[in-house]
Amino acid sequence: MDNPFAPLPVSSGTPSGAVWREGDVLRSSNGAVWPCRCVVCGRECSSNNELKLQLQWHPSWVYVFIVISLWIYLIAAAFTRRRAAITVFLCDVHLIRRQNGTRILIGFLVGGLAIMFGAFSMDYVGVGVIGVLLLLGGVIMGSLMMRTVRVIRIENDELWLKPPAVFMEKVA
Repeated sequence: MDNPFAPLPVSSGTPSGAVWREGDVLRSSNGAVWPCRCVVCGRECSSNNELKLQLQWHPSWVYVFIVISLWIYLIAAAFTRRRAAITVFLCDVHLIRRQNGTRILIGFLVGGLAIMFGAFSMDYVGVGVIGVLLLLGGVIMGSLMMRTVRVIRIENDELWLKPPAVFMEKVA
């Protein structure tokens, strides 16, 4: 019987497969399929709970353009953006949490926009502000619930990723 608390088959230092560890960062090749463990908590999980992530990254210096103009930032981010894809797995608990985060994000986005536009069209500024707050709160809360890994850098066909600390403890 397999030990559910056994460390992941990930090497330290030199790459030997699609995923390897370098200190507190996981490196992965583009298109890699990660081991069948939950990327959030590190527990064994079903191969049915596969999650294909389409990741994007751009250099941090691009954020300087937000000060100048949001449009210039968006254009600079689009030109410097790098994309990659990986396949990770989630346990049942974190899969449900991600699905609930998606529902919250969509619900608050639609509800907040409806309240905001309805209130502003009828000159109810106070209610419109509440719609804006609902929209922002829902987007933030839903995004946090859906988060699995954080992209540090994408270069050529390699990714530098920061998964949750609990996952990294199981990898050690």
